[in-house]
Amino acid sequence: VVTADVDDTPPSPNPMQFETPPFPISTTSVGMVAVTATDVDSPPVNYFFNFTGGGTGGSNSVYQSTRNYTDIDLVPNTAYSYRVLARDGAGNFTFYSDIETTYTFAEVPFAPALSDPTGNTADININPNTNPNYTNFAIQCRSTSPSDSTWNNKYVSASGTPSNTPAWRTDAEWGLKTIFNLNTQTQYGFAVKARNEDGIETAFSSEGIVTTLECVTTSDCSDGVDCTLDICFDGVCLFSPDDDTCDDGLYCNGSETCNEVNGCQMGTDPCDGGLCDENYDACFAYGDGDYDLDGDIDLDDFKSFQGCFELLGEGICSPGNLAGSYLIDMNDFSAFVSVMTGPQ
Repeated sequence: VVTADVDDTPPSPNPMQFETPPFPISTTSVGMVAVTATDVDSPPVNYFFNFTGGGTGGSNSVYQSTRNYTDIDLVPNTAYSYRVLARDGAGNFTFYSDIETTYTFAEVPFAPALSDPTGNTADININPNTNPNYTNFAIQCRSTSPSDSTWNNKYVSASGTPSNTPAWRTDAEWGLKTIFNLNTQTQYGFAVKARNEDGIETAFSSEGIVTTLECVTTSDCSDGVDCTLDICFDGVCLFSPDDDTCDDGLYCNGSETCNEVNGCQMGTDPCDGGLCDENYDACFAYGDGDYDLDGDIDLDDFKSFQGCFELLGEGICSPGNLAGSYLIDMNDFSAFVSVMTGPQ
């Protein structure tokens, strides 16, 4: 009696693996590639791609000889998850691979709607196309006529002012957004792009166009920046930064300034990292008590310290400034005594 060997060994590798994990092909399809599975005893090997969850339209493959699978009829910017196994001619299966997830591409938005222009503002409302409501969008000024360097190729910030970097927000977060800092009697073209949840951006939409008006009164002019003075002069909106509006009254954090686009800007450290006394609006350095610069702190130095007591720790009195305040006081006295090296 001849007994045939039974093949109960699945293909290799086991568990199965992706060579190329799922990736977006379009707004409605994703692709994936399995590694090559081998089985010497019971060819051929077939592959099965299993849709494990995500958006509508996702589906399994049939058992197929090819390592590539494309799932179609999906929806934009939506997650789809898959795993893959292999089966040999004897009906042996590998374990599934790890589950991998990808997002379809987002749709290119439709042109935004621009409305209600004034002398220097206009409203914009993006048109998301069929993208889901969690999709993020960015708005850019793509054309100006006559040219406006403030807005040329700039993005719209979350506050409606020009920005060098995109603000990514959902359609609901953008809402009906007012754009500020426009010039009077100027045509502007704004376009919108989307990105999917994996951060892949679309092309820009076609432009929405708006032309600003001539201002009549100052109430027609608003740049959305609290620290500028807004006026209407001969039909043109003019904006002048007012630094005093930004001043917080403190010396040690520097002088605040008004930027005509970005609003109030923090000041810089007037003491460049050194000590600062807010009571005297002054920068100073720690002293070491050595008034006569002879390398020790003795009675000669103490006499000089006495002469500077309750004076400001500057100039010839600066060596007595030991406690970290600008006025030489009892705190400095205690510190001076602690560093004295003896009488002279």
